[in-house]
Amino acid sequence: MSIPWRSSAEVFEQISTRHGVTPDTCTMEAAWAAFEEFVQVPVEGIAGPEDDGDGDIGFDFAAIGTPRADALAATRRFIDRDPLLGVMWRSAPTGTEVTLDRAD
Repeated sequence: MSIPWRSSAEVFEQISTRHGVTPDTCTMEAAWAAFEEFVQVPVEGIAGPEDDGDGDIGFDFAAIGTPRADALAATRRFIDRDPLLGVMWRSAPTGTEVTLDRAD
């Protein structure tokens, strides 16, 4: 089931809440689980990697399903092997917010 991009922040927030992520309570494990679930949802209106322009942005555009789950698992293994990233991973977020607005 795909969702329109304009609904994607709301859907991600719903998924996050199911995983126990709230504006006041968040663990990286819960946030990662929510992210893993969300990126398996097709979003209508988002250009694919073939329309990226430069084609070299450092993101893995594995297909939804097993290939994407495998790419996410590889990312998690990378985080677990790097001491600094591991410390950051285990730190407690100070808060959460879901937005499609431009980050300044």
